[in-house]
Amino acid sequence: GIGAWLERRVLGTTSAPDLKAPSHLPQDVPPAEPTLREVEAAPVSTRSPAQRYLLEVVPIAAARPNCVTVKGKTFAIAPDNGGVAAHLSRILEERGATARIMTDGEALGDVDGMLYLGTLATESADSLKGLFSRAKDAVAGNAKWIVAATGRGGEFGRRAEAPHASAISGGANGLLKSLSKEQPGRRVHAIDLEHDADPSVSANRIYDELLADDRRSEVG
Repeated sequence: GIGAWLERRVLGTTSAPDLKAPSHLPQDVPPAEPTLREVEAAPVSTRSPAQRYLLEVVPIAAARPNCVTVKGKTFAIAPDNGGVAAHLSRILEERGATARIMTDGEALGDVDGMLYLGTLATESADSLKGLFSRAKDAVAGNAKWIVAATGRGGEFGRRAEAPHASAISGGANGLLKSLSKEQPGRRVHAIDLEHDADPSVSANRIYDELLADDRRSEVG
């Protein structure tokens, strides 16, 4: 039987004549030769070709105040290195708000507005990481204003001759644009400024955008 045949094959028993494997056991089958067949061509799309677009900076009217006031509101400012934060804090307090300039590692807490000026210095990737962290805390704290300022020349670095047109600070625009889509109930703005403008001028520009009557997420 099959059992005896296997025993003789495995143990090498020679006392009995070698038997051929029963015909019903699987035999080695040579691989089939590949054959060619016709392949139908992919259907040709009848859609119109994709359009290409070029983003351009266009002028808009100056910011006009809306019915919102900063009186009685609280603001936390992540400072820059050029003195804009001090001027902005003074402007807010003169109009009845409470403003504090945060130190590194200081908790944001519950505030009405988080104003991030660290991206005015465009050379460091840490500023963008800091914006992400502060924006996340602002959302958790239910802040109404989430604003960041960059110093890419007022046109978001789109001018070839613009100094300090770093792609690092350009990430701030994308981050806040995404946040404005996810959080439509908040006033989220990326404000681009001349990097060498007078600090008081930059501070007033930021304040004007806090009260602007439109919902543009990117202005310069």
